[in-house]
Amino acid sequence: ELGLVLGDRVVITAPNCLLQVYSRVCLSVSGLLELGLVLGDRVVITAPNCLEYLDVLLGCSRVGVCLILIKSGSTPEELMTLVDRYKVKVVIVHSGGDASFGTSVVGKCNDFNHPMELVKVVCVDFHEDASFCTTYSTMLHKDLSETQTAAVFAAQQKVQMEDPLLALLTSGSTGPPKACLFNHFQFIRVSLNNMAAGSVPDGARFFNDRPFSWKVGVAAGLNFIPVRGITLISQPSAVSVTRGDLETSFRIMRTERCTHAVIMPYMLYDISKAKPSTGPELPPLLYGLTTGQVTQTDVIKSCVEKYPGLIILNIYGATEIDGWPSEEYAADNTESGALGWFKIQEGVEVKVVDDEGRMVPRGERGELYVRGPAVFEGYLDDENLTANALTPLRWFKTGDLAVMNDLDHIRILGRKSFAIKRATVYVNPADVESVLSENPLISQVAVVGVPDPRLHEELCACIIPSNDPETESEEVILKEIRDWCRKQFLPGPDGLTLAPRYFLLFSAFPLSHSGKTQQQELRKLAIEKLGLL
Repeated sequence: ELGLVLGDRVVITAPNCLLQVYSRVCLSVSGLLELGLVLGDRVVITAPNCLEYLDVLLGCSRVGVCLILIKSGSTPEELMTLVDRYKVKVVIVHSGGDASFGTSVVGKCNDFNHPMELVKVVCVDFHEDASFCTTYSTMLHKDLSETQTAAVFAAQQKVQMEDPLLALLTSGSTGPPKACLFNHFQFIRVSLNNMAAGSVPDGARFFNDRPFSWKVGVAAGLNFIPVRGITLISQPSAVSVTRGDLETSFRIMRTERCTHAVIMPYMLYDISKAKPSTGPELPPLLYGLTTGQVTQTDVIKSCVEKYPGLIILNIYGATEIDGWPSEEYAADNTESGALGWFKIQEGVEVKVVDDEGRMVPRGERGELYVRGPAVFEGYLDDENLTANALTPLRWFKTGDLAVMNDLDHIRILGRKSFAIKRATVYVNPADVESVLSENPLISQVAVVGVPDPRLHEELCACIIPSNDPETESEEVILKEIRDWCRKQFLPGPDGLTLAPRYFLLFSAFPLSHSGKTQQQELRKLAIEKLGLL
């Protein structure tokens, strides 16, 4: 059984799913050609998770048009910035039920357009009368003539595997979002790597509520339908992210008989905190895939202890790469010393290097470099950024600190740019966070470096407490945590401990649009709260 299910609504499903997809994609390709698009042109789409995403993704791939994905909910100004920067020819807009958004985008395009550079707009769920607009239904509700069918196949035959396919925007957690470009071959390898890392077979029923505009949503979700032949089940991301509604997510998984699911770190956290007597009944999942940020091992341990039949696969990746190392957690290995060590897939090369790009001995930390067929082509229209990220031999500089053991497994220590230099020694925030997360008073923690006139930087623990500060004063909570830290962190050779000097309570951390903690923004807030400006 193949198909696409959005929440409680079956959009397209067996037994003739592939025929339905093929028919819709042919119409989509014909419509794109009639808009004047040719090999190498660029299209941007903004839409919630919907069937049209699949049509457009496959349609652009067949006609050789590079598709740029921007998150649903972006402002018209953000959208037009991309249009201008990347010389986009067509904008495909799904208003998500907000007709004013679609109207605003059309208005911005009208202001932007001039006779020599006309940007066309495809309106998915709304209608505008502007001459440069058409509706998506117009593209699909027709029968192709022999001439149109011949044009579709003629366009397809020109496309090469090395041609640009897709540009994905980074999350923005480490700086302004960048457009990561993949050609056809690279992105298929990305999806195949994710399938291998996640043990996703043909016919799997795969739950993934990530937006299709995000790497996890398209590379480990939407693209699985044509590449592997799965049924993809999705739902609005707000159900799991902002509402933390495990019961609804699990009910959909049970109803759809899901075998695999993307379970992001915040959902794992919710599962770990759910009381056994009142927690939702887990669907009969075989595998849960998690990625996106470092997940504390105690959270994963709690999850597999509550649901011993579940195997959790932690997959390391970035927008520029994906799916190549993974680690497996199950009820029988949570006490294993192998936890936290990623195994490398065959065909992928990795090395850990010093600041000069030279390999360091095993057991020593350094920056992780990766090379392989699923590494991105480069940053779209930005040769300087690309040159900074890829060596001449196409090693991708991940920006992550890592260490390799004698089994050629990798442990990720954290972002190189987030390392804190205190008294000439680099401190890895993850080392401190892993200890602090064991304190029952702490729900979530992030350690950042703040300025210090003597030591250059000091450690500041930003904490979301487990208890409501209204029921227990902030002073009492912080005193108990400080007292606890004195017992946990022992002095090192220089007499300093890894206990943070500063502790701050937060009700929530600043998050990127992909749900990652924005470390740089959190650091700014900490410096401001401490008056260290």
